[in-house]
Amino acid sequence: MTDPIQTITLQLGGMHCPSCAVNLDLDLEDLPGVTKTNTNFAKQQLTLEFDSQKITLKKIISAIQISGYTASILPK
Repeated sequence: MTDPIQTITLQLGGMHCPSCAVNLDLDLEDLPGVTKTNTNFAKQQLTLEFDSQKITLKKIISAIQISGYTASILPK
């Protein structure tokens, strides 16, 4: 059985200041299934850990877009 906990890094767009990164982390941490977030304003990247049995990556990206930012998956 595979581990449902996944870690992924996304490239973000639309952040204007470090407060944007903090607000995005707070928004995402409220989603059921998201266990850890770390948004880096300087790199415009988000690393997050989530339970794939509780939430999909598509829903996470949708939540990022609703918050006013863009997101794309970074290759490993």
